[in-house]
Amino acid sequence: MLSQIHRWLPLKSRTSIPRRAYTCLCILGVPRSGSNLLRGLLNDHPDILVHNEVFCAIAPVRETSLLWEKRPRVPYQKGHIAPYLEEHVFPKDPEGKKVIGFKLFPSHIDYLERGEREWEAIRGIPDLRVLLLRRENYLDIALSAELANRSMQWISTGQSPPEPAPMVLPINVLLWYFHTMEKHYRTLEERTRGLDVLPVTYRDLAGQTQETMSNVQRWLGVDPLLLKPDPPMFKQRMVPRSTVILNYEELRQRVQREHPEWLRFFLEEDLSAVPV
Repeated sequence: MLSQIHRWLPLKSRTSIPRRAYTCLCILGVPRSGSNLLRGLLNDHPDILVHNEVFCAIAPVRETSLLWEKRPRVPYQKGHIAPYLEEHVFPKDPEGKKVIGFKLFPSHIDYLERGEREWEAIRGIPDLRVLLLRRENYLDIALSAELANRSMQWISTGQSPPEPAPMVLPINVLLWYFHTMEKHYRTLEERTRGLDVLPVTYRDLAGQTQETMSNVQRWLGVDPLLLKPDPPMFKQRMVPRSTVILNYEELRQRVQREHPEWLRFFLEEDLSAVPV
């Protein structure tokens, strides 16, 4: 009876989408945390389709990028979240897919005046599964973001990228990243409470890729396969942070004096050759 009532409701008045015959998936994380690698690996599976950042306001600018092609061509308009999800993200006909999903960062929703309606609709997707991706080191996130902004290259594909040019990272910029990442991860923890969530860390995704992806595939209910992103992705940086950040020691000392709780970000570094 409830499903019949749902079908009678005008599309724009709905706050959730109908239950689908396939698994609905959302990859939640922050920029520069390995989400492109995770999405690229999942899309290598014949039973899985993961759209890109469907709520990103600047996504149309990047439509020509190789990995932006799996994305609804109709931009989202604020206030019509349920019909958008139903028509363009989670269609009735899965075209043979067993899992369909999309990628989301808190910043995509923040610009929508906190996006309460959007979060409500996303949380209301029947049987939604959430891959919660976390990169523990905020300093690496900050450096990765600054390198990407300077080079205008968000994904390294085709061949190993050149060694990044040294730069000065202002302390106020670094602290902004630290505060913002803490805020975003708090938001993700709050918004996913009570949902079916599988945590995935950047360290595991980049360092134990196949083991991590086998666990993800089993959790999604598809046959585990050996997955490779197409095209191959490479680490943005294969040299120590201290050779890229000219004022690295100054930053470390400032953080040690003023924000000792974040000093841990300077103590560990992973330069494994696994593509990300």
